[in-house]
Amino acid sequence: MIRTFALILSLGLVGCGSPSSDLDSINEVAILAATCSGCHAPDDAQAIVSLDGYSVDALRQSLLLYQTDEGNSAMHRIARGYSADEIEQIATYLGDTGEGL
Repeated sequence: MIRTFALILSLGLVGCGSPSSDLDSINEVAILAATCSGCHAPDDAQAIVSLDGYSVDALRQSLLLYQTDEGNSAMHRIARGYSADEIEQIATYLGDTGEGL
């Protein structure tokens, strides 16, 4: 819930022209991670599993596997569109660090 609010807030800041490079960086990562929320609802309301509770490492490894596997699902195609750095940023943004959300 907090990350959803942070995502909405940061997406709203994109158009504000903030000079802060930290905010710009957060906004870019939030936009990348927003792609995931289209299918992965935070409350398991959809047939596709929620990403809540997954560790940073689990998300990173899953995305890298989808990226390198020969499959042709939507996840395979989406993951292939990200660089290694973007995958790391998405995993870090969405992953559970064990410190609470």
